[in-house]
Amino acid sequence: MTNKQTTFFNSAGIAKYFGFEIEKPYPVTKDDIKTTKAAQKEVGYLDDILFPMEEALTILKNYKEEIGKESIEPKIFYYEGTAPGSHKKRRKKPGEEIVNLHIVNVDKSIADATLIKTAQVILEENGVKNICVRINNIGGKESQIAFLREATAYYRKNINEMDVNCRQYFKDGVYTLIKKGHKKCSAVHEEAPRTMDFLGDTTRKHFGEIIEFLETMNIPYEIDPFIVGDQNFSSHTVFEIIDCDTKKVVAAGSRYNMLYKKIGTRKEIPSIGMTINVPKPKTITKAAIDKIGKANVFFMQLGYEAKLNSLRIIDELRKEKISVKHKIYRDRLTNQISASKKTKSDFIIITGQKEAMEGTIIFRDKESKSQMVIDVNDLPKTLKAIATK
Repeated sequence: MTNKQTTFFNSAGIAKYFGFEIEKPYPVTKDDIKTTKAAQKEVGYLDDILFPMEEALTILKNYKEEIGKESIEPKIFYYEGTAPGSHKKRRKKPGEEIVNLHIVNVDKSIADATLIKTAQVILEENGVKNICVRINNIGGKESQIAFLREATAYYRKNINEMDVNCRQYFKDGVYTLIKKGHKKCSAVHEEAPRTMDFLGDTTRKHFGEIIEFLETMNIPYEIDPFIVGDQNFSSHTVFEIIDCDTKKVVAAGSRYNMLYKKIGTRKEIPSIGMTINVPKPKTITKAAIDKIGKANVFFMQLGYEAKLNSLRIIDELRKEKISVKHKIYRDRLTNQISASKKTKSDFIIITGQKEAMEGTIIFRDKESKSQMVIDVNDLPKTLKAIATK
């Protein structure tokens, strides 16, 4: 995918700081729409807030084709509007614009956290400053099967306690009842099984890390069992971002790790995406976006504590209009060193567990092979100084 646009929404520039490539969406094929419609006819429940299933299918299919041509690298990208050929119309108000963020082939919690942090900054920079993230985890295939079995039995047993609307929702399925009927029949819902009751240890650990990221970044959140995503493709992490001033959903995201199996493969591709409704976004030129991508500094992080702080550091530099290149989803030092060589960066900044605890960061000059430890609060000043040389 390439872009010949000369202007974008300012959200594109923000996404670039956090490592997203700015691209045009792949056109949706008739086969993708056929697969989507068949799944929706079989399963039924469709979440109108999320990105369309056919767009996610197209992303995964094209990613698999790219794997055959190049080394297997995660794909982290941003695009505006709806993919050409998509049959589903996105809901937006006059003056709003839709932007999308996707991270493909990253199974770690940093992917979920990066999406949410980027969305929070995009919304804040466009006037939505008071948000709350409502988040849940619905697990993978085995967890979902176990939940549906138990929840169906529970609601069937208590159907006489439901009003006429909830009974109709239940006929359409448990997910429809949870999504559309959770504000009704509250006494019944209160004792109902929750998706998180059926998660395995690995999924619980992943979800706990996301919560720790949110707390580290001071992003308000609540765990909401009634956020269940789209039954046709959602798995694991599902969330909505609420504008606390208007009480409206302004963004929604979901993992879709199991979606690739819907087209007859045995393989899962860990993926997560989200849609953001941006109110009256400002614009930015392609030249300005390209400038963000020309950073001469590579940012490395080593260890979980360092990773927790990494998004905050990137955002603080963004506020000072300082960009750094990074592979924030990588853990191993060797992989990050290899990435830094490819970018031909002259300077490296490194944070490890020790630096994260002490509030410091290592600054290294590759040419002189010198390095020093500086206070993380002095990092913008240090990077601005080398930019003027």
